[in-house]
Amino acid sequence: MIIGIYGTIGSGKSTFSKRFEKFGFTLLECDKISSEIVNNKNIQKALQKVFPQCFEDNKLQRHELRKLIFNDENERVKLNAIVWPELKNYLIKTVEDKNKNFIIDAALLPELELDIDLYIEIKTCFWTAAYRIFKRDKRSKKETLGIYLKQVKALSKFKSIEKIKIKNNFWNKKYKDKQITKLLLPLS
Repeated sequence: MIIGIYGTIGSGKSTFSKRFEKFGFTLLECDKISSEIVNNKNIQKALQKVFPQCFEDNKLQRHELRKLIFNDENERVKLNAIVWPELKNYLIKTVEDKNKNFIIDAALLPELELDIDLYIEIKTCFWTAAYRIFKRDKRSKKETLGIYLKQVKALSKFKSIEKIKIKNNFWNKKYKDKQITKLLLPLS
C-alpha cells in the first residue's frame, strides 16, 4: 500500500508521517530526497545553467535559490522542471517493492501525479502552522506567511481528489496513533 500525505508547511505532515513507521510503513520524505537529488552533479550543472545567480565559486547557495523561487513563481516552475522528474523516478523505483507499505510525505504531493492508494491531507490553521515554523525553521513572519499562502493556493487545485482530511492542531502522539490505527483498520 502507498499512502501519500500532503499539506502546507507547518501542518504537521512530517510528524504525522513518522508515526506510520510504528505500523510497519517505510517513510519517504520528499524534502530530504530532493535535497539529495540537488546534490547530484548532473542536477547541479542543470541548476547552474538556469540559476547562475545562485552559485558562488561553482557551489549552490541554497538560501539564494530559496529566495529566488519564493519571490517568483516562474523560477519555482523552472526548479521543479529540473528536480521533480528525478524525484518522481526515484519514488516510482522505490515503491516497486509490493511487499512493503510506503508513506510518501510532500507538501504538494498531488502535483507529482503518482499512483497513490490513499491520499491524506493534513490541515491546520495558519497560527498553529506559524508557531511550528517559527520554532523549527526560525523563518521570518513574512516568509512564513508567503510560503503558507502559496501552498494553500497550490493545494486548492486538488480539492476534487479523493482523500482523507485530518485536522492537525496540537495533537499528542497517543492520539495520532489512535487516528492512524482507525484509518488503517478498514484498509487491512
